Amino acid sequence: TELSEQLGQLDSDVRELNATTKEAVMELNNQQRRTERELQNTTTELREQLDKLDTAITVLNATTRETVEELSDQQQRTQDELQTTTTELSEQLGQLDSDVRELNATTKEAVMELNNQQQRTERELQNTTTELREELDKLDTAITVLNATTKEAVEELSDQQQRTQDELQ
Repeated sequence: TELSEQLGQLDSDVRELNATTKEAVMELNNQQRRTERELQNTTTELREQLDKLDTAITVLNATTRETVEELSDQQQRTQDELQTTTTELSEQLGQLDSDVRELNATTKEAVMELNNQQQRTERELQNTTTELREELDKLDTAITVLNATTKEAVEELSDQQQRTQDELQ
């Protein structure tokens, strides 16, 4: 009887365990299906995000490549312009150096010519001054002689006038 009761209890426990296991298995199956759907949804979302990222990276690579090419072209143009400007400035500097040397030579010649001309002018001025002094001395002598002659003539005329007056009287 005890065994029969134990067997009945065991049979009841097995049925209850089977029912509980069946419910647990169903719940686990449902949970697994939900997990699989969530995983599939998450995987789909991640693939979409990866596609977007891939597209963004492709666009970024293309933009970067274009920017690098443009910068490279711009740098080449700038370098060419710099080279051209440097060459032009170098040529202008060479011409300027040549012009300065020529101007220095011309200025040196002009200064020498002006110095020579000044020396000639000073000599001419000195000669002219000497000649004028000699002429002034001659004029002074002539004036002195003329004064003396005029004085004698005035005295003579005065004497003659006096004689004429005396004779008229």
